Amino acid sequence: MHIGTFLKNEAEKQRLSTADIGEMINKTAQAVRGDFKKSELQMAVLESYAKALNINIYQILAAEWEGTPYSDEGTHTMISKNDRPQLNAPPTDRKLKNMETVSVTFQIPAAKKEALLKLLTA
Repeated sequence: MHIGTFLKNEAEKQRLSTADIGEMINKTAQAVRGDFKKSELQMAVLESYAKALNINIYQILAAEWEGTPYSDEGTHTMISKNDRPQLNAPPTDRKLKNMETVSVTFQIPAAKKEALLKLLTA
């Protein structure tokens, strides 16, 4: 399965523009179109699209893995654009307006875990 094509088709089925989706996941319409061209996406990115499109991406990927056709009949409810939760709501606190969330993954020896946590929380 080409994941970008799948997401694009799902968005078209739900009559959502790339701008609509981008607004929900805090990306530009151009970035969304770029993702639609990719055959692979990081899981966190894929999860944000799944939330925006109101689909169970794990169920879809499991069906793909098992080689069984995926049917979306009755598996998710369409939500109107106005009823969708905003995934990345703008900060309400004035101090937080210039803040960004950064996600980082570290691979370290288990013996060094506590030392790293102390360093990061100091």
